[in-house]
Amino acid sequence: MNESFEYKGYWYISSNPNNKIAGILNYQPNNSIRLELFDSFSKSENPIINFLERETIDIIWGITSDAKKISLINCFPSQGKQNLGCEFSLSFYNIQYCLVGIHIDNIDDKRFKSSKILMPLLTTWCYPGAIKKSIQFNKKNVGIKKINVSIDYEENDKPITSVILNDNTILEIKKNVDYNESHYSEKKILEQYTYFKINKKNEVSFKDFIHDIFEFENFISLATLTTVKASNIILIDESQYQMIKSNKIFHPIKLYYKSEEKINNNTSKNDYFLFNYSQINTDFPRIIQKWYSDNFNIIPIKKHLIKSISFTNTFDSLDFLIIVQALEGFHTRFRIQKQMILRQRLQSLIKEFNNIQFINKLKIDIQVVVDSRNYYSHFMNKSEKPKTLDGYELYLITKELRILLICCILNYCGFENEKIEQFLLDSNNRGILNK
Repeated sequence: MNESFEYKGYWYISSNPNNKIAGILNYQPNNSIRLELFDSFSKSENPIINFLERETIDIIWGITSDAKKISLINCFPSQGKQNLGCEFSLSFYNIQYCLVGIHIDNIDDKRFKSSKILMPLLTTWCYPGAIKKSIQFNKKNVGIKKINVSIDYEENDKPITSVILNDNTILEIKKNVDYNESHYSEKKILEQYTYFKINKKNEVSFKDFIHDIFEFENFISLATLTTVKASNIILIDESQYQMIKSNKIFHPIKLYYKSEEKINNNTSKNDYFLFNYSQINTDFPRIIQKWYSDNFNIIPIKKHLIKSISFTNTFDSLDFLIIVQALEGFHTRFRIQKQMILRQRLQSLIKEFNNIQFINKLKIDIQVVVDSRNYYSHFMNKSEKPKTLDGYELYLITKELRILLICCILNYCGFENEKIEQFLLDSNNRGILNK
């Protein structure tokens, strides 16, 4: 998903396979999936009418010049350069999802049983340790005599951990090694990486996999305190395979989608993370099961938190309001549901985590939060809310409240206050934490 591509081919709707239209599919990572057709699916011979009658299409099928099958899902008509004096019309569509390697009949088509997802930051978060290195020194430990590098291929592709999320879903984190060499090149490339798999007992739609993938992306985003997205998503339809020496080799089906967030897929420093896998390995099954639990009350709160740690070049009052709303919602849904004012809910949460020294040192001014929230949310007269903050001061208190929200989410996942405090103290991420 990190590399752009362009496919030329014929495109059509499954209900009308005889109306194939030449066109170009263009994908720009984290920006757009766009289809340009050199005609229109409309039956009118008038280019102007064709342009005006464009409609959203659920599924468009494609056959590319290199014989790939492509399914484009949720295709929205868009604007493009148009010469109304031309004898044929041009059609443009923005695409939400793209499946390369298969034709599906509808978005709920249950075809897929497993997926393999690469996420570069995952390798740093959960170090694979698949390559072993030993150094042999000369006598008297002066100078290096030999460096041995080895790979145990029996351990390659074995799970680091495997967790049953529900009756139909298993999540695995795996390690792997790639060794590439060319007979004509001096370079020998040896690379180890960590990836995760989602396996299903029964076939599901690609939408179900997207939900599971997004949830894991959000968990790693929290753990690393940065926005993390998959760089490569492969789905497996077990009916799509080739037999090689009595073995089934399944054809990989690649999934692409348009992401709205700014993404950091670069390898970050481990000490910038909130926590890494080695710090929670014994608790990981319990923690990730809780994260995936079907509790719809926590979903919008998690989304607010992930959005708040996303990279942005700007800050405004909406960033502050998102955090306050998430804190208020968390206390309402998981602590006390009866009517309470914002001041009382914030006091309760701060008291709950007050034995965490990191929180205690923040000295959050609750009246400042209440006045600022009422001013920016209810458009009240600023003279009536004298403690209202703006600019850099509002940014600073937003950072403090975000740390409180992080404590709430970690507590929901099952971490004790002592563990939460250790995470906060060990992380050197000054951008998210007030250090």
